[in-house]
Amino acid sequence: MDRRRVLRFFLLPALFGLAAAGLAYVYLQRVQPAAGAGRDEPRVPVVVAAQAIPARTRLTAEMLAVKQVPRQYAWRGSLQKVDQAAGKVTTAAIAAGEPVLSTALNLPENKAGLAFTMPEGFRAVTIPVNESSGVAGRLAVGDRVDVVAVLPKEVAAAEKSVLLLEDLAVLALGRDEADKAGGAKGEIRNYGTVTLAVKPDDGVLLALAQEKGRLQLMLRPAVKEGLKGRITVTEDVFK
Repeated sequence: MDRRRVLRFFLLPALFGLAAAGLAYVYLQRVQPAAGAGRDEPRVPVVVAAQAIPARTRLTAEMLAVKQVPRQYAWRGSLQKVDQAAGKVTTAAIAAGEPVLSTALNLPENKAGLAFTMPEGFRAVTIPVNESSGVAGRLAVGDRVDVVAVLPKEVAAAEKSVLLLEDLAVLALGRDEADKAGGAKGEIRNYGTVTLAVKPDDGVLLALAQEKGRLQLMLRPAVKEGLKGRITVTEDVFK
């Protein structure tokens, strides 16, 4: 085999291979310091979804995980501890591995809607009120009230007043369910309805009482106190 063929088939490929290896070595020497620098960058814990989570789901610890990420890549509104999210309800779907942001949870500042403020096991029921039955416009969202039903003779054989339900939370006044503060101290508000949190059985009873008679709200003290139980007064008390 002559020298030209040896150069073409053996020597030149070997030279090109050495050149490629040299270029790769130089490239790796330049890249490795940059890649290694990220390892020393401060990292922070971020709560992520351990599985796909639909909207309107109450989060449990098993649905969540904590991942360490570089501080500069931590998402705004991300949580750092599982217990900050566990027990909350999602207002939007969260994909597996996606960070759980505070804006996707039913926190008061997000104003997610009335359904997300409901206590578990309760329902929202709205009743009409006037200045007298609605405590003269002085109720605030978050107050607790008792409901008195006044029933006519046609319904109860004798006109009677019944302490029907006790210690119900006020969820909304009129259509303004977003106003959690209930206005300034002592402010008189103009509302024609009050939305209450009730258990399903009590909601059914309240609807019937509203249909058969009229309802009166009594504002409870800010400091929690005991219940009185069912109290019934008939018109005979005035005789």
